[in-house]
Amino acid sequence: MREPKRKRLSPRQKKRLSLKKDRRNAYGESDKGSKRIVPLKKKLANRKVRRADHVNVIRDAESADAKLAGQLKSRWRKSPDAPLGKVVAGQLQERDFLRKTTGQSPRGRARYAGRRRLGSSTDMEEG
Repeated sequence: MREPKRKRLSPRQKKRLSLKKDRRNAYGESDKGSKRIVPLKKKLANRKVRRADHVNVIRDAESADAKLAGQLKSRWRKSPDAPLGKVVAGQLQERDFLRKTTGQSPRGRARYAGRRRLGSSTDMEEG
């Protein structure tokens, strides 16, 4: 049996859908580190629960089952990433603000700051 054909999307529709569905790390940490940190945090939370359970079993074997049943599992949850559309809108807003206040784009400011830090070539010759 053939699958029903999906409606073809125009590039504009694809872009709108992408901005709505795609998500980006917006809490200021490395998005690459999430691949390692999220599983690690879950692992550590589960380890904490297992250790607490083990201590309860050693202390009092009879009441351990009752404690385990009533104990809530300590969970770590990753904060959700922001929709790409909101992230891009925020970046555009920040860029516009910088242009209005400093008269430069963020890239221009970074370039200027880098030159200022390094100093000019005349400073190097004198020192």
